[in-house]
Amino acid sequence: MMFLKGKYCQLRSVEEVDLSLLLEWRNKEHVLQNMEYQKHISWEEHLQWFKTISNQGYHYFIIETIEKIPVGTIYISGKTLDNGAESGLYIGNEEFIGTGITIEASRIIIQYAFEHENLDYLFAKVKASNDTIIAYNKMLGFKTISKENMAFIKMVLMKDSKK
Repeated sequence: MMFLKGKYCQLRSVEEVDLSLLLEWRNKEHVLQNMEYQKHISWEEHLQWFKTISNQGYHYFIIETIEKIPVGTIYISGKTLDNGAESGLYIGNEEFIGTGITIEASRIIIQYAFEHENLDYLFAKVKASNDTIIAYNKMLGFKTISKENMAFIKMVLMKDSKK
């Protein structure tokens, strides 16, 4: 199990014991409405997803407070052919929405991606109407590079431009 620690939060690798909580969070309306795949996920689909991420070099973490209260999840996907990876997060525990805990979690995962995984860039697919997350990603240094489709945009953070 991997732990990445910050001052206000820590990231720990997702394990099988976390699957029920992750599925509960992923199917919450406030999470679903901002996802590319917006249908409720079944237990079987969730198990298949976990097998896939376990076998393909994805790094999924549970965001926890220092007191080990689970907040949400953050990830970097497997490497692309040009040495990048997708990154994303969501808060499942609504009492932490707006607290800023994800800022530190994001900075930890960015540092991990560039310094330990030696990636050249991270990208995020963001719902085009989600002004809050677009502004959040820009605050982290991401730049909008394209529209994926009418509903989503692609934002990129290059290794040499991280804050």
